[in-house]
Amino acid sequence: MTNSLISVIVPVYKCEKYLEKCVGSILSQSYSNLEVLLIDDGSPDGSPAICDSFAVADKRVKVFHKENGGSSSARNLGLEHAKGEYIGFVDSDDYISPDMYEKLWQGIRDYNVPMAQVGRDEIDAEGNYLPNICEPPAEPERFRAEDFLRELLLHKGDCSFCTKLVHRDLFEKRQFPIGKLNEDFGLLVEMLTGMEAIVSLPGQCYHVFYRIGSNSRKADKE
Repeated sequence: MTNSLISVIVPVYKCEKYLEKCVGSILSQSYSNLEVLLIDDGSPDGSPAICDSFAVADKRVKVFHKENGGSSSARNLGLEHAKGEYIGFVDSDDYISPDMYEKLWQGIRDYNVPMAQVGRDEIDAEGNYLPNICEPPAEPERFRAEDFLRELLLHKGDCSFCTKLVHRDLFEKRQFPIGKLNEDFGLLVEMLTGMEAIVSLPGQCYHVFYRIGSNSRKADKE
């Protein structure tokens, strides 16, 4: 059976120092049936040119240039153009482990769910690892959607879409809210109310880099 196409959406803004590592980590995935949508959110640095160079070098990369509107508007534009059966998101100053999407896709198949997640670690601007917000399970754990929602409401779960792979049907008539911090939370809660289960997988495969001025950590963009 042919592996499903995965669309990975990357909002890009003021990240020229980190973009090559980020996109390189996506393109080097062991799961190769990907399309990578780089959404240049009106970035004033060299990021747009780096995006274009990736598109020239790898036909899986598609670049869209837009006026600055923030991470949510960039993600929404990516959703409009994504062709994959499954959707993932990576912030342009972060990077991912080489087998992340293979693990996520396999988890979705093995546990017959529309969404899977992996763990993440977080690194500050000085290179120090921060305490884990959520501890990944030692073994795959299938949650009923209502139980996962309860974990989120108790601030014990991970609401980030960057650690997840999501069937595109869950985005039917749904978008990320514009101009809000923690925009992932409300959308994920909405999705969970209309699905049966999600699987949480062991391992920290998503690597968050916190830096001053990160476009993906702010509600109001420059």
